[in-house]
Amino acid sequence: FASYYGATHFDGTTWKNYSVDDGLMNNNIYSIAKDGNGNIWVGGYHGASKFNGTTWTIYNNSNGIPGNNVYHIFKDSKNNLWFSTNNGITRLNGSAFTTFTTADGLTNNLIYRACEDQQGNIWFATNYYGLYKYDGTTWTIYNTSNGLPTMNVRTVFCDSKGALWIGTNMGPYKLISNTWVAVDMLP
Repeated sequence: FASYYGATHFDGTTWKNYSVDDGLMNNNIYSIAKDGNGNIWVGGYHGASKFNGTTWTIYNNSNGIPGNNVYHIFKDSKNNLWFSTNNGITRLNGSAFTTFTTADGLTNNLIYRACEDQQGNIWFATNYYGLYKYDGTTWTIYNTSNGLPTMNVRTVFCDSKGALWIGTNMGPYKLISNTWVAVDMLP
């Protein structure tokens, strides 16, 4: 579990909390993910930390992940890890970090959440800067001029049936036939 007090693990019997005293970069944890090698990654304030079962390794501006905040860590179907940060998007492919920023065509570097659709596209929520889609080579920026209902996209979710959902300041939306449709969640 991610919390403001570190990362907590429950093995079925015992709870164990990991904090800066154990090697985390900071106690403010926003996201937890497991990579293809079984390592546990936690993202939060001051970067990310990787736990190999014994020790923690910190990743930040000095060794692969720029930005002070890692808001979300997402593992795609190719076992790449994607780090949504306050300084762009970083992809870890094996041991190589690649960072995408405004220099690569993004409209802003503040990224909150990611998901992968059934076609293998990776989608990114940016809060006030719309929605990004990466197809492996090309970035597509979605904003209000090309159909996005609002620029304030806080989260994105790709469901198991192939639908794409976004959470916005105007409520949830679902992409249906290339049109964003508001979802009425109230009875």
